[in-house]
Amino acid sequence: MLLHRILTTLIIVTGGYIAFFRPDLLSKNIEHLQKRADQWGWFLAFTLVVFGSYLLFYYTESFTEISYYIFCWLLLLGFTDAYSRIIPNRLLYLGLVFWLILLLTGDSEIVTVAPAVLIALLLSTIRFGSQKIWGKPGFGWGDIKLILVLGLLTGWNIFWILYIAIISGAFFSLFKILDKKNNYSTVSFAPHIVMGYLLIEAYQIYEFILPLIYW
Repeated sequence: MLLHRILTTLIIVTGGYIAFFRPDLLSKNIEHLQKRADQWGWFLAFTLVVFGSYLLFYYTESFTEISYYIFCWLLLLGFTDAYSRIIPNRLLYLGLVFWLILLLTGDSEIVTVAPAVLIALLLSTIRFGSQKIWGKPGFGWGDIKLILVLGLLTGWNIFWILYIAIISGAFFSLFKILDKKNNYSTVSFAPHIVMGYLLIEAYQIYEFILPLIYW
């Protein structure tokens, strides 16, 4: 079991190497980081977070093996989106294949399609409405596709994950606006989805939120 976890972690680190040194293998739209120091900086930061996540997984009982795999996949997507502002379709296909494997092995159920489709339709509606009212989309298509695939993997928890991600993204956007460096349209949303997944799947923070809602 330990060897299996280590092998999985090394595969994810290899994915990080591809993302920062050979991003064209993930998407033709990702521009290479020009400086070698930037490439190594992003890669080392990603590697440290991955190994830190392994320790977190090891000491957190509610974090299952499947949760760890999904979290590592999300980390790769989050880091790629953070530096390139692009969520590669090939990584999303990987998540879709993983869901199909879970479905065939009985570790997932077909009912997860319902929350996945509902959340995707909701975000698409918000995107079109925001585009029509303010002239800017509320969510990118990459974000919507990521939420759709993650919905298949997590079921109804996707609504809690999105809830946390939106709050985290809103605070981050506010700080950027106050700092006058940029606006909300330049904020990568995938890292906030990673945060939402961590808090919901690992720490099940919704157990603390629900009493406040029904108080």
